[in-house]
Amino acid sequence: MYCTSGGWRSERTSACKPAEGLLVHCPQCGTLFIRPARPRGVLEYVLGFLTVYPFRCQLCTHRSLAFQGVPRFSPRRDFKRFHVRYPTSFRATLGGRGEGEKKGTMINLSMQGCSIQSKDPVEEGTTLRLEFVARDHEVPVAIQAAEVVSAKRNRLGLRFLEMRAEDEERIRHIIESHLQGQPD
Repeated sequence: MYCTSGGWRSERTSACKPAEGLLVHCPQCGTLFIRPARPRGVLEYVLGFLTVYPFRCQLCTHRSLAFQGVPRFSPRRDFKRFHVRYPTSFRATLGGRGEGEKKGTMINLSMQGCSIQSKDPVEEGTTLRLEFVARDHEVPVAIQAAEVVSAKRNRLGLRFLEMRAEDEERIRHIIESHLQGQPD
């Protein structure tokens, strides 16, 4: 079931497992790769009492509401992160001028962010430009701007702020292969 501007619709297919008892898919792209999202605002909290919950598509990032019929708890993050091991290089940008290039290993990835292991220290709030190679002999995926939202020991948590459309599409394909059980 999903919410459209015209009301509720329900479709059943045998190709997937229902999410929490009911089939939920993205009303924008039609994929079944959706995940419960955290409620935003008072209205979504009130709708939760009626078992109408927010969901986020893992591929197109569209957010929608769906009737579930059973109570559930909110997740910690809207996007599932997938375990990866990609060599990564990044450069901190401060006021338009870059600092030296640093190296690390991307250890998980989602449409909206990633985690990187690196021995090079970076402070929270720093904006980075980063590149990673998902497969051998492939052009690097470039993220023009990513904010460091957590920096603990040798691990950085990043939220993507800006990337080119073709790089976003490449990340979407990487995530789709993980969702279908065929990681790189």
